[in-house]
Amino acid sequence: MRVTDGSWLEANWERARIEGIAMMTFNPSIGRVLEPGGVERFKVLARHAVRGLGGIGDREAFDTYHKLLVLRLQGSIRTAKGKRMSYGQAQKAVNVFLKVYVDWAKLPNQRIAARLGRFLHVPLDSIVMDWVRREHPEKHKGILVPIYRRAQEWPSDLGLSIITYPMYRGWQQLFRIVRPGRPIDLDVIWSRAPR
Repeated sequence: MRVTDGSWLEANWERARIEGIAMMTFNPSIGRVLEPGGVERFKVLARHAVRGLGGIGDREAFDTYHKLLVLRLQGSIRTAKGKRMSYGQAQKAVNVFLKVYVDWAKLPNQRIAARLGRFLHVPLDSIVMDWVRREHPEKHKGILVPIYRRAQEWPSDLGLSIITYPMYRGWQQLFRIVRPGRPIDLDVIWSRAPR
């Protein structure tokens, strides 16, 4: 429900919603391993990122949009140790933000959100990756094992800090095979993990 009282919130409604979602998704998803002040830069990135959502019509366009967004994030925020984020670390903030903004909040509007929901990427984390690896071992072995072996990172394939773009693409390919209509639905697996 939009605020209509002449306040700062009314004047900045869209910005406040975008930044609020960016802040609440960035901090728990990856904020703890990144440099101080990262959330402020991520809020700006998120505001600019949502402007391009309406023009995305197919999966290929979404994948291109997504890659550019992740690369932009990698270039603007460093880890708490002062290093460049890996592709795996940067994708987490982007994917969790897009999941909440598009799929859960149905923004920027329901029509665009319905179209984009089929294209959203699954946020990589060790719980989802481990579940898919255990539940679909042959598909995992066929798609991801060769990629990790080429990168000399096998068998440790669950850490975000080692994930490169080819590894990331392999995981998304696997998720699209496992859940072809809406891969993003796989992200609820983490809720079943013991705490």
